[in-house]
Amino acid sequence: MDEIDDDESSSFGELPKFDHRTEQQVRDASDAAGLQTVEDYPVQVFRFSDELRGGSRLLELHPDVEKSLKAGDRVCIRGLASDEAILCTGEKSFEVKLVDTSNTMLLCRDVLTPGQEGFTAAQNTGGGIIRQEVCGSASSYLEVRPCRGRISRVVELLSENKYSGPESEPEEFVAGHTFNDLLDIVQGSEEEVRAGLERCKACLVNNFWRILEADYFEQAFDRIVQSLAEKDWPITDVPVDECSELLAELLPRVVVEHCLACHGRRSDDGMTYCLDEVKVSQFFAEYLLRRVAKFNYVEFMDVWQQTVPLGITVSLDMLKGVALHDMAARPPVVWHFPANELPFEVGPRFDTLFRERTKWTLPDLAPYVEDLATAQQPLEALLLKYTRSAADASGQKLYNTRRLM
Repeated sequence: MDEIDDDESSSFGELPKFDHRTEQQVRDASDAAGLQTVEDYPVQVFRFSDELRGGSRLLELHPDVEKSLKAGDRVCIRGLASDEAILCTGEKSFEVKLVDTSNTMLLCRDVLTPGQEGFTAAQNTGGGIIRQEVCGSASSYLEVRPCRGRISRVVELLSENKYSGPESEPEEFVAGHTFNDLLDIVQGSEEEVRAGLERCKACLVNNFWRILEADYFEQAFDRIVQSLAEKDWPITDVPVDECSELLAELLPRVVVEHCLACHGRRSDDGMTYCLDEVKVSQFFAEYLLRRVAKFNYVEFMDVWQQTVPLGITVSLDMLKGVALHDMAARPPVVWHFPANELPFEVGPRFDTLFRERTKWTLPDLAPYVEDLATAQQPLEALLLKYTRSAADASGQKLYNTRRLM
């Protein structure tokens, strides 16, 4: 544990002063306790400081936190004053809980324990008396436990003022949050906050992170796809500069590059993008499904195939994490249910899923909960905690909630 001095730490006031024990007193006490002799074994004598400090806080060091501190990385507690404390490194987040101890702990900076160099040196030189000073006390400590960053605030903050193009921005109007602004407010590591920005498809516009309005985002990418057809550019090799110049009067370059990045991967030289067939197909599926409550499955598959670029063949598997379907309905139907709009927190996520559908197969459920899994709590452990499983008449395993909905 490391000691953290409270800002409000203070001394206990005037304490009576006591002299150190004499060597003979130490010998007598050691003999009475049945300890090894002072000549053969180092004996530490503790004396309370004249200015004993109270109000200290002990912080338990998780190995990952210790690693970050030793590497010189930033470790801090993030959030608002009303939030529960979350300790963050560059990569991970930790809950901080105050734990009371059954006994008061005495704090001393240089206590020696067997095996330490100073203790061994004293032992090798024939023991002796080592005098120590108690400088403080604590009856509790701060326990640090790994947790998922609470990054739902990313979407809440960026949804306050979405971006719909430069022509919609008032003159000299600054809106949005910088990455450092988000770090000050969002309770998550830098890595988790970046993942949250990617999940909600946030775009960096004039150094501020913004979420694009859904209609604006759809129109922007649709124009990009149309430009590919006009110029006969393959979706696997979209030239960034040429595409941006072609659409310069309609879209800012930053929006063009953002749309390409959301649906593909940039080449190593940065000159082109290779669009992902699944992501492109999912875009057009959402474009169609967002406008209706439920879509006739057969009709949807036909219209969907007609909207995607030539050369792409759509399939039901492409809808995972984007839409749900019910083949038992008459007629079969499909509807919009995107994973990136579900709650970030584990409990609310499962509650939302089981309100949408009471029973799930694992292939249908997995795309909506895979991102919740961690090394400490893999997907199997999450399913065991939040769901019950049972086989249906055909032997297929189905998952339902453990909670009363």
